Amino acid sequence: MLGTLPKLADKTFVLGFLLPTILFVVACLWLFSDFQIVSQLLKQLSQNGALQELLYLALLIWGLAILLMMLNHNQYKLLEGYLWPMSRCRWLKERQLAKFDELTNGSP
Repeated sequence: MLGTLPKLADKTFVLGFLLPTILFVVACLWLFSDFQIVSQLLKQLSQNGALQELLYLALLIWGLAILLMMLNHNQYKLLEGYLWPMSRCRWLKERQLAKFDELTNGSP
């Protein structure tokens, strides 16, 4: 386990998982800033000496990035149609195969 710990700070992790998570959290904070709980959080973060709240937010972002990394393979399998519910949409596959046949055979 300790041998894989440096992978949580390498360039691939930062660019592939941490940066999108940071952008997602910032976008959510901006979009939902009208809600009272979010506005209070932003007010607390803007005060001097708010290191504890900022640390909690950084740990939340890091944890979400690790969760995203752990679920990455399953997300690909779901979107490619290997897992339920997409595996039940056989008509989508048949439609794409019909379009492929139409393109390769040249018939409209």
